[in-house]
Amino acid sequence: MSKDKSINENEDKKRGVSILGIFETLILLLGVAISIRTTIKPLHYTTKYVWCFGIALIGLVFIAILIILLKKRFVWLIGALLIFIYIYVAGFGAIVCEVNAGRLRRVSWYEGKEVIAVLDDTTYVWDGKSVIYNSSDLEILDKSQLKTCEITVDGESRNCEIFKEPDPRHIFLEVESSSTGIYFVLTKIE
Repeated sequence: MSKDKSINENEDKKRGVSILGIFETLILLLGVAISIRTTIKPLHYTTKYVWCFGIALIGLVFIAILIILLKKRFVWLIGALLIFIYIYVAGFGAIVCEVNAGRLRRVSWYEGKEVIAVLDDTTYVWDGKSVIYNSSDLEILDKSQLKTCEITVDGESRNCEIFKEPDPRHIFLEVESSSTGIYFVLTKIE
């Protein structure tokens, strides 16, 4: 048994570096670069997505594993498995960062602007930061039942859909009607 082990060690020492393993390492390195690039996008607006750098760190660990195993017989198989895992994990992180960077970019246009909705005799104001992206629990408000409905952004009139929830202290102004939407939370002025 010890002869078999020493023969395998000698074969590993004589074996050259796997060209396919080097190629797989370069693919992972490209994936790490893309992960870092997509993580930086939402960081222009908030540090909430700094956790996405952990995905790039996973990629660097995978690269280190491949470099350590570069002279092993089945490094190409391990590399293919690591690439597959990294594509799945980094793809998830990239989607999260890209979608939220787009949302944050659109919301940033409203920063510092006064958003007001006057429904009948009730005034609602946006605090400049409260936003939701899912309207599944909200009900659209029928504007035809209102005497007056005026929505302004820095004094300019806007025509936006308005949603409500059971709590009458808040309304939700749809400022972006993409697949998930962007809804500002406006609070009733007492």
